[in-house]
Amino acid sequence: MYFDEALLRLFNRPGNPFVDAAMIALSSRVLLLPVALAAAIVVAVRGRGGWRAALALAAAVGASDAVSARIVKPAVARVRPCNEVPPRAVAPDGCGRGQSFPSNHAATVAAAAVVLAWSLPPLGIFAAVVALLAGLSRVYLGVHWPSDVAGGWALGALLALGLVAVLARLERKRPAT
Repeated sequence: MYFDEALLRLFNRPGNPFVDAAMIALSSRVLLLPVALAAAIVVAVRGRGGWRAALALAAAVGASDAVSARIVKPAVARVRPCNEVPPRAVAPDGCGRGQSFPSNHAATVAAAAVVLAWSLPPLGIFAAVVALLAGLSRVYLGVHWPSDVAGGWALGALLALGLVAVLARLERKRPAT
């Protein structure tokens, strides 16, 4: 817990209007969902695996969100740092609902990044940076512990790697045209 507390204190420093706005944007599903949709379209048209990969991207995001929210969070039942008494973090955009571990945002962006990196390797670094920044934004905004974000990244990446393995296997079995 000491490591989590130390990293939370390091990153949870809201107060700069520009940085606050950027971190809120990086945590916004209103922004992240259209980006994921655009990525799925690009993957479908230009990526390895085509529409199968686009569907895998959507499935990876959906599965990561569902497993995180419906299975892991209720089982772990960890309190968000901004909801502890007394609060352990400042939450400039509100504390959020529900439990803390794992971060759904981190899980879904990691899942999308893995599928995107497999299907369109040149975009892999961009996807990884978006996943990193979106996860860090959750700690900056005080709604997750750093280990919540790390757990979300791991969960999303593992689920997406499973889907990518299935896609890769289908690709190998597909007859050449």
